[in-house]
Amino acid sequence: MKCSKFIAAVLALSVICGGTAPFASEMPEISITADAVYVPPRGKIGDNITYTLDKQGNVTISGTGDMYDYNEGYDSAPFMQNVQIQSIIIEDGITSIGDYVFYYCEYLESITIPDSVTSIGEGAFKWCDSLKSIIIPDSVTSIGDEAFYGCDSLESIIIPDSVTSIGDSVFSYCRSLESITIPDSVTSIGNHAFYSCESLESITIPKSVTSIGDGAFYGTKWLDDKTDEDPLLIINGTLIDGTKCRGDIEIPDSVTSIACNAFENNRYINSITIPDSVTSIGDSAFEYCSSLKSITIPDSVTSIGESAFDYCSLLESITIPDSVTNIGDKAFYYCSSLESVTISDSVTSIGRSVFENCSMLKSITIPDSVTCIGDSAFAGCNSIESIIIPDSVTNIGDNAFLGCKSLGSITIPDSLTNIGRNAFSSTKWLDDNTDKTPLFVFNGILLDGTKCSSDVVIPDSVKIIGGGAFDYCSSLESVTIPDSVTIIGDGAFASCNFLKPITIPDSVTSIGNDAFFACHNFESIIIPDSVTSIGGGAFGLCNSLESITILNPECELFDSPEYLYFPYIASNTFSTGWGFAYNGVIKGYEGSTAQAYAEKYGIKFESLGPAPAKSEPQTPAADTIVYGDANLDGDATLSDALLILQFVANKNKYKIEGQALINADCCDAGDGVTPLDALAIQRLDAKIIKTLPTKSS
Repeated sequence: MKCSKFIAAVLALSVICGGTAPFASEMPEISITADAVYVPPRGKIGDNITYTLDKQGNVTISGTGDMYDYNEGYDSAPFMQNVQIQSIIIEDGITSIGDYVFYYCEYLESITIPDSVTSIGEGAFKWCDSLKSIIIPDSVTSIGDEAFYGCDSLESIIIPDSVTSIGDSVFSYCRSLESITIPDSVTSIGNHAFYSCESLESITIPKSVTSIGDGAFYGTKWLDDKTDEDPLLIINGTLIDGTKCRGDIEIPDSVTSIACNAFENNRYINSITIPDSVTSIGDSAFEYCSSLKSITIPDSVTSIGESAFDYCSLLESITIPDSVTNIGDKAFYYCSSLESVTISDSVTSIGRSVFENCSMLKSITIPDSVTCIGDSAFAGCNSIESIIIPDSVTNIGDNAFLGCKSLGSITIPDSLTNIGRNAFSSTKWLDDNTDKTPLFVFNGILLDGTKCSSDVVIPDSVKIIGGGAFDYCSSLESVTIPDSVTIIGDGAFASCNFLKPITIPDSVTSIGNDAFFACHNFESIIIPDSVTSIGGGAFGLCNSLESITILNPECELFDSPEYLYFPYIASNTFSTGWGFAYNGVIKGYEGSTAQAYAEKYGIKFESLGPAPAKSEPQTPAADTIVYGDANLDGDATLSDALLILQFVANKNKYKIEGQALINADCCDAGDGVTPLDALAIQRLDAKIIKTLPTKSS
């Protein structure tokens, strides 16, 4: 295909130019194959940078400044997959070698880099299979990730002492590389930096290196030889590898950190003693250590990485000391023999899937330092019978206790402002409560209505319709939402196939992801001007939907091409099939976000005319503080609590500025905006406290 395209292009040029292709006398004599790519004899690869290619396959690059950056896909460099290029000379004046600029020049044998170059971009020489040696000048201070990835013939390279870090996968699969000297200037070696460099048997690592990434030397002869000498490989205080250890292991006092994957897949260690010199346990450090029964974590450890003890199926108990402030996601995932866990008071959040599928876990105490319980944190913990969630917790993530079949007693504090989708689904506690009342409301949050049928009237006590509240409620036909509701959560009415169109009251400010996904009976919907955001897939697969009216001209509509096809159909707001297949009309004001969205995706737009003039917000005078009023509407409500939590989670996306920032600091005033401020507003709303500001103690 590439060959035929090239021939067609040459013939076309020949016709246009009266039978003679331009530059005919200069054009290299290239033997075209099915995989060959034509490179023009001259071109531009920077604002002030040009190249020439001669008949012998020599490329000369001249000019000043930085080369353009390219990628491996649609925006590839002109040299990619060229079979003729054998040498490259970069002349003085060039300051950077761009990302992927020489990617897949598989016949390139030599390159000259001048002293003017200060950086080598990501993937710059990736898959240059014939490149045997390269001299990097002292002027270079940074080498991008994957810069020499897959340079199979590379035998020698000198890293100058101007370089301070070696990035991820820089020399991965350089199978001919036999030795490397890392200069004293380098302080960190990235993930997979020398991965699968099979011939690499000599590595000099200076004392300046304080960080060594995941699998940096995996698959090298050097690593095999070193671990044959001593199964505990320690470099500059970091325990790099212990995969050849057996039995009961005592880590020496010289170790300050246990690297990522240090003992991964070691099925022969029974116990580990970690000295109090160790401060961190890296990601996947003991993952799949299926015979590990006992481990003691000392008070010196401050962080436990993601999947650190993932699938340690014989581990029975763990004590997390007071020094630990961070437990990574999936840290104890599928520790199926784990019966008890003690979490220290210093931990502030329990991350995603930390104890998921710990099926024997019977008891756990959540300290009152914890403010957030992450998605699936305890999902599948079938042996837990009761749990007390402390007053400090304001957020419980999606599926947090999903499938905890024995969990019959849960103490939930009034502090909660968010309970995620299916957080308590398939627990005895939820089943018992919904047997008593199919519309289960707790603390103003409608947690579950999946056992409801026909027509449902939500009571005025409800402020939030929780995530998945009516998920897959196929017998639900109509719902009346009161004007007390401010939030419709993720998947709240997802797959309610027979639900008739509903009226969304003016009180609602947010409609979550997949909120009405696959509600097939919806023909039209009106979103009031109070709604400021509509989540991804909110109306996805609503196949009968013909009209949607959005009255807030500034309503934020979820729109991320990154998630168009993942994890399932209809990731964006109105998509009704793979990609964008909404065939109805979007109605909104001229210049609105609704119009911009419709035009972007070729959806029919019907104008409601010019947007109404904005009324000036009733902003309090600079010297008047309305504590808790983060959105400057004159009062402290749950909407303010939600905004504060969003602001704390993502200050770039959610803004609280000026007077609003002063108002929001309503708990321990003067310490800045924290989750405790949201908690204080929740307590005020629940009438636990009478006024703001307040103190945390």
